[in-house]
Amino acid sequence: MKMFELDLKGIKIVLDCANGASSILAPLVLKLLGAEVMSFNTDISGESINKGCGSTHPEVISRLVTENEGDIGFSYDGDGDRVIAADSKGRILDGDYIIAFCACRLKNNGSLKNNSVVTTIMANMGLDKLLEEEGIMLEKTAVGDRYVLERMKATGSVLGGEQSGHIIFSDISSTGDGIISTLEFLNSIIDTGHGFDNIFDILKKYPQIIKNIKVADKKGLLSDKDLLEKIGEVDQEKVSSINEIQKKMPNFIYQG
Repeated sequence: MKMFELDLKGIKIVLDCANGASSILAPLVLKLLGAEVMSFNTDISGESINKGCGSTHPEVISRLVTENEGDIGFSYDGDGDRVIAADSKGRILDGDYIIAFCACRLKNNGSLKNNSVVTTIMANMGLDKLLEEEGIMLEKTAVGDRYVLERMKATGSVLGGEQSGHIIFSDISSTGDGIISTLEFLNSIIDTGHGFDNIFDILKKYPQIIKNIKVADKKGLLSDKDLLEKIGEVDQEKVSSINEIQKKMPNFIYQG
């Protein structure tokens, strides 16, 4: 606990533990640091892990925080390596928000080695813009925490992660840990002087659609000539459309 000298007295934290690995430890740690904690989905029988709850169902923590008038809420996944937050109004704070706050704090106190952060191609453009304004370099990788860690090692970065809430603080751990991410996020919010009601405002999110499509043969599909030709046509149409929009709306920014 000496690593996190946090005083959370007077802060009401709501937890969705996904009926998994964080069910006992997360509430205990936050209570030891002085927070008032309300925890939900703490069944450790192993029969209901992630079932309609946890970080893959952020609408649950959004509802729980507002219903219980919490200052902030945290939602873990079953094995406890990911966390998604929600502010007092129930607005979702994904991994992009956590990375943004922690990157700014680490830079301000001189702990952001090589002044760089690693994330994936799924990160929202809002994160790119914020870090650029703060003078922080952003490296992007393919989706997957192993790619993030590989790039972190290559660049000497101490902070990396994914929009999904899998965050790595390599000075503390070589893998994602939801509780560590929670404490680092809380530390950053308090240290930067942000109130819990305006956390959401630090990051301006741009329109973004992320959709997974299951296929039987990924390699075969990606090498199909007809598909590649059609993708090229669509890309060209998209570029032309964006150019036309930007002529009419100079401040329009697109993120595909």
